[in-house]
Amino acid sequence: MQPTRIIIPNVQEDERIGSSFNHLIRVVEETSLAQSKVVWDFKEVHFLHPFFLAPLAIYKQQSAKEISCESISLPMQSYLNNIYFDRMLHFENATKETAEMVMEQYATKSYIPLCSFSMTDANKDTFGSIVRNIIIRQAKVDTRISTPLFSFGFPSLFQTISITLIT
Repeated sequence: MQPTRIIIPNVQEDERIGSSFNHLIRVVEETSLAQSKVVWDFKEVHFLHPFFLAPLAIYKQQSAKEISCESISLPMQSYLNNIYFDRMLHFENATKETAEMVMEQYATKSYIPLCSFSMTDANKDTFGSIVRNIIIRQAKVDTRISTPLFSFGFPSLFQTISITLIT
């Protein structure tokens, strides 16, 4: 049986978050309906919005389907490798100090890697704080602005991703 080929859309940086999720839902639905192996075809991709790419990587890792990726341009492959698209950084047994040390190298980058960690309240707070601090430093955001923004938005983002992936 031939693998099911699914075209991954070029989800631009300036697309709205809802639009990114609409693309994601289509890819996930087509993948889940496939009766055989799945090939995600990246031939149209020049950029992928983080709100599309992160859940796509999580879905790929948690899917029972055999999913391979093809037709990835060299710049896109380099980016996918840099963010750990196929393997994620795992912090399940890492100490806070270890996670901070690993994440520190991303403070001067324009991206952060895809990471996994146990979803305990302590881990959400600890890892959320580490990621928040890296993003603040990357964006050079004034802490007077970042503290209220991240206090309300960041914890709910982790909770939303957790609930979405469990259900």
